[in-house]
Amino acid sequence: MLQNPRNLAIVENAEALAQTGVDLFCQYASTSIERNGVFRVALSGGSTPLRMNRLLASMSVDEQPAWSAMQMFWSDERFLPATDPDSNVFMAKDTLLDHVNVLPDSIYAPQTENVKPEVAAKRYGELICDVFQTDLPKFDLILLGMGPDGHTASLFPGHPEVEHPSDALVQAVFDSPKPPPTRLTFTYRLINLARQVVFLVGGESKADAIAEIFGAPDQSGNLPAGKVAPAGKLLWVIDEAAASKLR
Repeated sequence: MLQNPRNLAIVENAEALAQTGVDLFCQYASTSIERNGVFRVALSGGSTPLRMNRLLASMSVDEQPAWSAMQMFWSDERFLPATDPDSNVFMAKDTLLDHVNVLPDSIYAPQTENVKPEVAAKRYGELICDVFQTDLPKFDLILLGMGPDGHTASLFPGHPEVEHPSDALVQAVFDSPKPPPTRLTFTYRLINLARQVVFLVGGESKADAIAEIFGAPDQSGNLPAGKVAPAGKLLWVIDEAAASKLR
């Protein structure tokens, strides 16, 4: 893995990207649990997390991190029932959480049924604050991906939360350009409180956005993902296909 001073690591392919994600997840989990007795992580959806989840679930008992000391959240979620295969929560449970020793009471999924999206967003922000016991919750790790348009979580180009970030922790999204249109997302305020944010980005379709974010310094904030600037540490891990248009 090559590293440069701009917090960018380039790995060979999608498999190496997922394995690096697993290695970082285990590393941060161990450090956080040793320091505070708990590891609070926000998961994301997408193909790379799916590969990561399967790798984590297939680890031997001796290799696995201390799942019972973890608290699981989601950086964004589609406004679908948790039993829907397109739900990020469903994917995480199906490929990982149902196969490891995470305590059921430590899985904090947003409410996406029988509630208005804006109410669900407010409640999820309040739940996070209650679990962290502070109005300024600092995740030990937030995992993020990026779309070809530069969106991350459910923060899309031109959307209000991107153009004019709010003081909320979680917001409802009603007009996502990707189906389904209604979603919940962490805001920049919550993401940027984190101790560690890791982007995992793979594929040639992301190359233009990566080139823009890591091009001229004054261009990095033009795309939603480029606006992520945590108080803690930020690391981008991308594969060679995503890096193909970097100079």
